[in-house]
Amino acid sequence: MRRKLGRYLFLILVFAFICTGTAYGADSLDEVRSLIQTRFYQDVNEDVLTKGSAQAMVEALNDPHSSYISPEDFKDYLSSLDGNYVGVGMYINESKGQIQVVRPIPGSPAEKAGLKEKDIITHINDKDIKGLTSSETAAKVRGPEGTKVKITVMRGGQTLYFTVERQTIEIPSLDYRLIGTEVGYIQLYSFSSNSAQEMSDALKDLTDQGMETLVLDLRDNPGGLLNTAVEISADFVPRGPVVHVVQKGDREYTLRTFKTPYGIPVAVLVNEGTASAAEILAGAIQDAKTGVIVGSQTYGKGSVQTIFSLSDGGGLKLTTAKYLTRGRQDINGKGLTPDIMEADENKQFEVAVKKLGSEMPLFDVQMAVGSKLVFVDDQTFELPVSPYMEKGTVMVPLRQVADYLGGDVRWENGTIVLASPTGNYKIDSVSKVIKSAQGEILGQGAIKEGTTMVPARVLADMMGFKIGWHQKDQMIYLYDE
Repeated sequence: MRRKLGRYLFLILVFAFICTGTAYGADSLDEVRSLIQTRFYQDVNEDVLTKGSAQAMVEALNDPHSSYISPEDFKDYLSSLDGNYVGVGMYINESKGQIQVVRPIPGSPAEKAGLKEKDIITHINDKDIKGLTSSETAAKVRGPEGTKVKITVMRGGQTLYFTVERQTIEIPSLDYRLIGTEVGYIQLYSFSSNSAQEMSDALKDLTDQGMETLVLDLRDNPGGLLNTAVEISADFVPRGPVVHVVQKGDREYTLRTFKTPYGIPVAVLVNEGTASAAEILAGAIQDAKTGVIVGSQTYGKGSVQTIFSLSDGGGLKLTTAKYLTRGRQDINGKGLTPDIMEADENKQFEVAVKKLGSEMPLFDVQMAVGSKLVFVDDQTFELPVSPYMEKGTVMVPLRQVADYLGGDVRWENGTIVLASPTGNYKIDSVSKVIKSAQGEILGQGAIKEGTTMVPARVLADMMGFKIGWHQKDQMIYLYDE
């Protein structure tokens, strides 16, 4: 099972800054024309500049990362950069001319409706989206809270239809925890306006907990704000260049860090979904040789987009530059090549920990409330349902966690049976009461999203394992003494 834990913006590219376009004239068409002439990173033909609408002009650039954003959508668009928006809760991206779901946020309306990673979106509200950019598609998915949107996707040759209710989506920048007693783990979801502070806080907390090495997970991170990538890089690379930005006419400037990094050994996990600002951060670490990159080839987005506010209330997202990494790697269309190639995402954490030289023991199973990501020894997997708290009890998926601990769950005449080293246990399919072979009631199970959930402490006892709880991080761990 591949490790997939994430959250959603829609598509995030690298953003340089937000500025006003009103200096370019009162009419948005003139503003867009002037911005394209002066700020687009390449020269354009005259026929592009004579198009009759702002949207047509931008489309004529044939740049998948540039788009005109209508006044109706621009306010929501800017809100999403701060980590909040109204939508269905999924990442989307452009792949080979199609709009693909990167992943839905765990617990989001999109996930609950059944949308999955690698679904290809074909229609929104029964309207074909062929030719639309990911930003334009995202704008059609968004809408007033409480309203519904119909999303049509292709999955394995099948056409599937989903009706999803829009909700306010709050997006945390990252998730972190201590694995075992010494290995820090930070999964950075994107580069929004609050990400640098969240990263600083996470590093401080993990250091206070005794972190000696760090695994930084940038898998499926689609990028975000350029200045945020530079700020976060300062925690990991020495003072000096982070990224070189090349504008129209080969004008170049360099963004630098002036901080002293933590200096902790770090391994960075990447995959084909690692893009944009995430590639800047990973590239800076790789070029500075302050960490090792583990995983598969990254996405390869080496361009910079700037957001301009227009006088009509709309916005223009325009590719204004390309970038080179700290060591002047040009990754556009190619991506970063990891120092250690490992295609199996379940094994990447193990490879990273071993490369960091950590030989300390890890817990047998480690989970956190609200997160589907589970660490099993030194591998990572995804649970079908996140552990959750109910009346002070942490509930976990029975079948998967029992399997990780060496148990066997099966059906027998309408009853779930767990065979473990300490004996056989039964969970009645109707009452969900957990009983020993002698009929002793041990606890109460539950069903969530079609998955049998049981109290973690009861499961640990049945499997003969010890259990621990870390209150601050809402983390639970099971270990065999």
